[in-house]
Amino acid sequence: MTGYNFCYQDPAFSNPLGFYGIVFAAFAERERYLRSIIRYGNYRTIFPTDLDSHQHQVAAMVRYLIPFLIRHQGDAFDPIRAIIQAYIHDDHEPFMEAGDFQSADRAHLNDQQKELLWEDEYRGIQKAIVQYPKRLWHEKYSYAVLLLDAAREVATFESELVKLADKLVGLGEALHEIHSGNDAMRRGTMSLCFQVMNVSPVEYYREYFSNIKRRLPRLVSSVDSDAHWFLQPLPEEEFPWKYHNLWANAISMYAPTGEQERLFPQ
Repeated sequence: MTGYNFCYQDPAFSNPLGFYGIVFAAFAERERYLRSIIRYGNYRTIFPTDLDSHQHQVAAMVRYLIPFLIRHQGDAFDPIRAIIQAYIHDDHEPFMEAGDFQSADRAHLNDQQKELLWEDEYRGIQKAIVQYPKRLWHEKYSYAVLLLDAAREVATFESELVKLADKLVGLGEALHEIHSGNDAMRRGTMSLCFQVMNVSPVEYYREYFSNIKRRLPRLVSSVDSDAHWFLQPLPEEEFPWKYHNLWANAISMYAPTGEQERLFPQ
């Protein structure tokens, strides 16, 4: 995007739900499809989350992180693209046979199974591309290009930011369950696909963030990662609750009111 001046008064920030309504006005049945996929399906949760809820949390996290990162990229960074990709990054999962395949299960896949899952993901992406409008946000963006980048290729600064936000939200969701008394999230659980135990969400994300420089190379190398704690492994004494505070702040600032009230009941 050329010449974008970040401003909290931009509708993408000042009115997230209004912005969302404009972008996805013509996306018939999309929210119904997203609500059919439950996250953390192998756990009993206090605050069940589906992909509809998740898209708003990831978009809130992207909005929260943008002010920390935008000055490093200038005109090369398109925050509107990043926000839209945050909403659509899981659009293909309702069209997959595997649905929301648990990240921890991927560690148990052999090469052939990884290829089959990869093919399933690609078919899901193609079905989503056929299902939904070809252009978004005043015809500016190609839905196919944005979805392929966010869901499969992760080849841009914007899609790596979405990937980071997705992982921060995944850990934040788990920590919020633990904070609310759900000790099951502290433990591993039986895989829904294999007769093996998966590591706990906290342990899964500990490993993910300890290797963040390898996993998100564009994002980490293009900003001053030393100045942003969320782009480097945390010291043991700060992991994982600093991430919960980050997640809670993002939800409180940018998630829809209904999502805030659901997650933080009075």
